[in-house]
Amino acid sequence: MDLALPELGLRLARLHAEELLQSESWRSAGWDGLLTYFHSDRSGLVDAVLEGLGSSVAEVSGDAWLGLAAKLAPSVRDAALAEGLTRLLKLAAVTLPGEFGDGPWTPELALVLNPEGVTAGLIWARLGHSHAPMRWRAVHAVSRLAAVKRFDVIAHLIQRFTDSGIGPFGDAKLPAYPMHAQLWLLIALARIALDHPQQLVVHLQFFEQVAFADNFPHVVMRAFAIDTLRVLAAVLDPSERDKLLQRLDNTNRSPFPQVMAREFQKRRYLPKPDTAQRGPEAFHLDYDFSKYHVERLCRVFSCAEWEIESRMTHWVHGWDANAHSMYDDPRARRCYENDWSSGSMPEVDRYGGYLGWHALMLCAGEFLQTREVTRDEWSDDAWADFIEHYRLSCVNGQWLAELTDLFPVDLPDSDAIPMPETDNTARERDDHELLQPMLGISEAQLTSESLPVSGRWSISTDCTVSLSSVLVTVDDLSAVVMTLLTEGRFFCSLPEDPESVESHFGGSGHGIRTWIDGVACTDSNLDQHDPYAFISAQRRPTPSAWVRDQLGLVADDVGGRCWSNSTGVCFRTEAWGATGGRGEHRWEVGGHRINVDRSCLLSLLKSEEVKLIGVLKMQRYLAGRAGGTGNFSHRLLVFNVDSNGRVELFKRANKFARDAIVGLDKKYRHDFHHRFDAICAALKARPGSRGVRK
Repeated sequence: MDLALPELGLRLARLHAEELLQSESWRSAGWDGLLTYFHSDRSGLVDAVLEGLGSSVAEVSGDAWLGLAAKLAPSVRDAALAEGLTRLLKLAAVTLPGEFGDGPWTPELALVLNPEGVTAGLIWARLGHSHAPMRWRAVHAVSRLAAVKRFDVIAHLIQRFTDSGIGPFGDAKLPAYPMHAQLWLLIALARIALDHPQQLVVHLQFFEQVAFADNFPHVVMRAFAIDTLRVLAAVLDPSERDKLLQRLDNTNRSPFPQVMAREFQKRRYLPKPDTAQRGPEAFHLDYDFSKYHVERLCRVFSCAEWEIESRMTHWVHGWDANAHSMYDDPRARRCYENDWSSGSMPEVDRYGGYLGWHALMLCAGEFLQTREVTRDEWSDDAWADFIEHYRLSCVNGQWLAELTDLFPVDLPDSDAIPMPETDNTARERDDHELLQPMLGISEAQLTSESLPVSGRWSISTDCTVSLSSVLVTVDDLSAVVMTLLTEGRFFCSLPEDPESVESHFGGSGHGIRTWIDGVACTDSNLDQHDPYAFISAQRRPTPSAWVRDQLGLVADDVGGRCWSNSTGVCFRTEAWGATGGRGEHRWEVGGHRINVDRSCLLSLLKSEEVKLIGVLKMQRYLAGRAGGTGNFSHRLLVFNVDSNGRVELFKRANKFARDAIVGLDKKYRHDFHHRFDAICAALKARPGSRGVRK
């Protein structure tokens, strides 16, 4: 086959010559397939395509010839390739009209003839890219420049801050996004300042110009410039430092005292007065952008929506008099990635959306200096809540990408644990055998040096693992286990916060305690499209406060990756993930979990005279089902660990436990609290019964 495949690839090229030339999909997939799987020679394939065209070769378009040249280029000598390109450019100079491509030559299209300038120009163009992931790649590139001490290139970037275009690094016929470039450069510099204040303090005046500019009060740019200045102030002389900090305290804040909100909803929908009717030149806003972002600013200043729209129109038309709405975009058609759905920042910015968002931030800066900030029963500081939506997810100056870990090496492959098609058959023995290795359990004993005790992670795009645990006294062990085993697999889990424990087990009269704190669901902000970050980094679980006090634990870093005491590391947390694809084919795989050191766990169980009960559940989504919980299949492992490291695995509740549930009213049988109370009452009547099968 190895000998036959190359010739078969040439035969296919002759048979499908027109498809390989004309169809965009064939031009990529077809050529790649012939090269990758048939190992055909590039030049031979080009010859075969031309041979297959026969007499119609005279009708091949210029684009198709260039496509053939591109396929042939990797196998051509550099000198021959240069000669061909030179000839093409000479012909093009004569035959192409002046408006073709970037248009007539201008000095702005010239490259700065030094490596530093070229590097800065390329990064500047990417900082102002319409695709948010590309902007974030550029931000990380700036960070790496600082790590390798290339502050000369960073100085070139700062010099470009007032550039309105991207010169030779983009299409001259498409509008540039310079305000994006400015903002994302400030994001990068704010982080660099934490590690290299001495190298950035020479640009102090630049940051002051951004932070204190009255003619361009962009509240988000100001916020990042202020962050940088606060860090740089630490390396200034005391007199300069105090003066700067005092000035910063009064910047990007309202000069007026807060007032109580005045019937916000009525004021928001006030119509324009007759003297200020909307003209045909008004800049129209995206519906969801208006619903979430403009309304948020209306709430801050208790003003009418038309007032903000009017000022936004003023700013937008100052930049581009031909911009009519946030849907304007010469780059691409409407697609999923550039929607403001539910108020989230789009992955791909339309030109109009770019103008509208920055106009809103400037409108916010104007109103902040001229209007009172209102507060209501929901928020003590409406302005702080507003600006927080347009900052980064982490409050300590770090990036979400820095808190995102690499994928753990011990995650099972999606094929290693086959998932059933339904939950209708009993298979507890198979579940136990397949899931025990994930916990480091063997022969009813905890054998690994650490035990995962809480978390949620995916092992494929359709399969998710969840793990929860609580500490339970011996008296309540049977009741908790049986209550779990009488639950449907879809809902089977343990509460992991005190409020949920109270709703599941009652406020008193039981010995169930949470010991791991999860993190409430959080949204990422400007960094939600950072390709090197994942939302799980914000949901890193931690040991509960009472556990930290009991064991004398302190966090080893600001991210809370490790919790240690005098004996060493007791808890390790991990948060990882990645996204990919676009539109309806977008996917994400990631998760978070916390592991406890074996000796630390056993010591805690012994001192508190409790056992650990855990639920490990693997859930697979089954596409094409009718809906509801039937769309999923599960594997389940309910276990407990005692202070000697012995492990018990539970299959299902016995008839005694099921009879206790049957005695409940039907409307309460699916409620955890009512089932727990019923089983506890039944156990009191039969104090010698353990009630579960192992």
